[in-house]
Amino acid sequence: MRKIFVTILALALGSVVLAQSGDINRLYHKYNGESEVISMYIPGFLCRLAANIADDLEHDEKVLLRSIRGIKLLVVENDYINSRVNFVDEINLERKNPDFVHMLTVHEEDQDVLILGRKKGETIRDLVIIVGGDENVMVAIKGRMNADMLHALAGVTDIEQVKYTKEL
Repeated sequence: MRKIFVTILALALGSVVLAQSGDINRLYHKYNGESEVISMYIPGFLCRLAANIADDLEHDEKVLLRSIRGIKLLVVENDYINSRVNFVDEINLERKNPDFVHMLTVHEEDQDVLILGRKKGETIRDLVIIVGGDENVMVAIKGRMNADMLHALAGVTDIEQVKYTKEL
């Protein structure tokens, strides 16, 4: 169960319920229900429930789960849509919302990855991971996370890039 949950969390590190960012919601609703598109919303109470009932999670993992208020996930598996859309181009939060801090950008010939965060005080309120190109994925997490929580997640998920959240 731990591996499944950690995998879901890793995917969730790109998608956030952003009430103040209409682009995230617009993109989510635009492709929600399309053929071969996975769209999922995980409310915060389910994350907190998982933190309370999972006995194989580390303390830091439980603290992180309890801090999440909601996760939106959008994965396009439709080849036709993927050939016509690039989520990074469609949602460029760094240009549209100056509150977002640029955490990581990767540009390859057929794939773009963008990780952005929005901070209020010492708390990370929104974390967005957008993948565009041959594959399109959006993960948006809304919560009250601190950089130490996300940094601790890097060791658990083996996602090397998460360690850069410490700099946010």
